[in-house]
Amino acid sequence: GKGRTGTVVACHLIYEGVCISPMAALEHFARERSRKSKGVTGASQLRYVSYFGSILNAKKVPKPRRLRFLKVVLSTVPRFKASMEGCRPLL
Repeated sequence: GKGRTGTVVACHLIYEGVCISPMAALEHFARERSRKSKGVTGASQLRYVSYFGSILNAKKVPKPRRLRFLKVVLSTVPRFKASMEGCRPLL
């Protein structure tokens, strides 16, 4: 795929100094990946590359913080075969 792979490749291009900005890295990946310059298009993936570039430019890693799930809601449970009851998620 172009999305997840492109996200990682673009971040690596920024990290290695091949590209100086997130946009340059994304454009470089798109150009090299296909003749039509199709690259990363997902909004969250584009945002992640931008965040990664910002962290490298600031030379500061965000302070990690602990999160706690208050609840998990599963709206449906998939059925794999008619003879099975579905799946039992483990949290």
